[in-house]
Amino acid sequence: MRTLSTGEFHGARRDTRRVGDLTFAETEYAPGHTLPLHAHEQPFFSLLLRGSFRERLEGGSRDCVPTSLVYYPEREPHSESFDRSGGRAFNVEISRDWLAALREQGVRQPEHSFETRASSLNWLATRLYRDFVSEGETPDVGLEETVLEMLAEMARLGRLGREATPPFWLGRVRDVLHARWHEVIPISDLAREAGVHPVHMARVFRRHHGCTIGEYVRRLRAEHACAELARGTLSLSALAYRAGFSDQAHFTRCFKAVTGLPPGEYRRLLAS
Repeated sequence: MRTLSTGEFHGARRDTRRVGDLTFAETEYAPGHTLPLHAHEQPFFSLLLRGSFRERLEGGSRDCVPTSLVYYPEREPHSESFDRSGGRAFNVEISRDWLAALREQGVRQPEHSFETRASSLNWLATRLYRDFVSEGETPDVGLEETVLEMLAEMARLGRLGREATPPFWLGRVRDVLHARWHEVIPISDLAREAGVHPVHMARVFRRHHGCTIGEYVRRLRAEHACAELARGTLSLSALAYRAGFSDQAHFTRCFKAVTGLPPGEYRRLLAS
């Protein structure tokens, strides 16, 4: 197994930028591209912008789709196989010295890799990518600040729910939201599914997920919209309807509130 050195990534390099102890790299992957088992010398985030792949790790496998954000600690083995559409990723590599300094300030990182979707961490990464491609418009210190926000948010998300094991019914609520993200589901129906009082359900959901149920649904809708925007086949009005919004204006407002970008700008960003 090969360990990639600092700033080295598989795939065709589109752009690279070094800012202090951070390395930013955008990479392209051909249809059906397979990355052999490998590891990285430095920890990094990887935001999947387009395409999808199956990743294999020592503990199993996972499927990544557009907007998936994966954090990889240093030297963790993994391999990927892209689908027929190939893909594009935005990678943010962080030096061990930088992370060591943050740990001294109480900001700790997970020991194993993890993937997140539709979280505040994903949209921070999206904002970071926008600033990265707008080279010259965003000072280097702005890029560093956003990465610091991501690391602090990752630590915060890691702490959510640790004070108690999530109740079994919370998983049922989450499954319903993921299966029916495009529908308007009354809180009373969710509470009935969970078998608990609506107030209790809302309080426990926020404690374990760090947001309200309504915010969670908006993030799910934004996640699905991002995948469609990456494909570039639907008009914004058709996409708004498919994503469960009342009209294009409502879709635009909600999408921007979640991701920080209007949907049209997000589509142009991926097409650049």
